[in-house]
Amino acid sequence: MAVAMAITLTPTEYRLLVQSSPVMIWRAALDAKCDYSNET
Repeated sequence: MAVAMAITLTPTEYRLLVQSSPVMIWRAALDAKCDYSNET
């Protein structure tokens, strides 16, 4: 029997994970303009 677990992060944990990631992470708004990128 397989059991699925949901991993939930607080906003602070998520921000730390994204900021410390060794790969580029970016987000674009609906107008296709980049509104966030990490510092990688």
